[in-house]
Amino acid sequence: MAASHVPASQRAGEESDAPQNVAERQDEAPLPDEGEFTLVMNDGTWIEAVAFTHANDRIVYITAAGSRYTIAASDLDADATVRVNQERGTPLQSPL
Repeated sequence: MAASHVPASQRAGEESDAPQNVAERQDEAPLPDEGEFTLVMNDGTWIEAVAFTHANDRIVYITAAGSRYTIAASDLDADATVRVNQERGTPLQSPL
């Protein structure tokens, strides 16, 4: 039988390492994952991608339609890309 998912704070006789501000976090709904990434170019253009990688000073990305494109990494506004994706609920790690 599979174990039921009960938060540690609700299990009888168990101590929890969870933060005490659980009520505060419940008030803030998590942002939905958009399922796509937004790449922000230096010229302000936004590119939607379902996946991307950074290698050898190039960004290779794949669109929702399955097309693969390559751009120069220097054309990407990395700070804006990280910020926009964070705001949309799809956080990225910096540096890209």
